Amino acid sequence: MAWKSNKDKNAYFREYRRFRIRQFRERLGNKCAHCGYCSVPEVLEFAHRHGEVKKFMISNLMQHKRQDILREIQKCILLCPTCHRVYDRKSARSAR
Repeated sequence: MAWKSNKDKNAYFREYRRFRIRQFRERLGNKCAHCGYCSVPEVLEFAHRHGEVKKFMISNLMQHKRQDILREIQKCILLCPTCHRVYDRKSARSAR
């Protein structure tokens, strides 16, 4: 695909990334696994379940094959920012 400018190319990939992340959020139910928050799904975050080996962050999806991303998403739960912080805090405390 020929790009008129880097700005056009960056805009295309930014929109593609948003589209893919939206699809992956939908796979996980599009709501917080702990509190059920779903008013603004764009704020939901992928959290790796405790005990799962994290190969990469879901936000780096442009650098990985689709099958690898799908395998990594199976290790995750979807959380709102508040629940994600609590979830991480609890895992840090239990690791001590």
